[in-house]
Amino acid sequence: MAKGIIKEGGTVSQAPIVSPPPRGGGIGSPAPSTGTPPPATPAPSPGPGGQAAATVQQAINFAGMKVGYFKCDLDNTVANMYGESMEKWYYPPMEIKCLIERTALSYVDVEYGSDPTQSITISIPKLTVEQFNFTPEVGDIIVDRDRYYEVTSTDAQFYTAGGTPISAQTANSSGNLIIYILNCSLTRMTRLNILESW
Repeated sequence: MAKGIIKEGGTVSQAPIVSPPPRGGGIGSPAPSTGTPPPATPAPSPGPGGQAAATVQQAINFAGMKVGYFKCDLDNTVANMYGESMEKWYYPPMEIKCLIERTALSYVDVEYGSDPTQSITISIPKLTVEQFNFTPEVGDIIVDRDRYYEVTSTDAQFYTAGGTPISAQTANSSGNLIIYILNCSLTRMTRLNILESW
């Protein structure tokens, strides 16, 4: 029996002959088409700390956390000969996007009753600091969930070319500055002389 394709009516037709793809490489012959696109140009690798900065910014945007940030107005704050001031003046608060880590609220017995204590850690990216044109410092005030916190320590987080974080408190400031880490302690509003706006 002949090999081929059986059509209706029982007739047999010969299978079509398919020629193999051309081979060669001689002069004037077209190059064989493989169907595979040429390799794409690799994307430029991010600079030192570039990927870390993007990761930090994505985490902050995803978290959606914000605080009110009060900077001390040194021009209107009068200090004594020891550099101390009985009252401080602050600029209007700025709304800052950041990452917040809170410890549990606890109470300490003092002379006139119990006093609440809590500490939080604020992570502010360098881009935000540059946008608002300020430098985080000890003594600044942060408002989170209607509670006031005073900045007790600051640390700048740097990234080296290899992407390894280096703290400014434990090493020299080599690498690219990515983020500020602020440790804050709960304080009383009456100590700050801040009046709520109505």
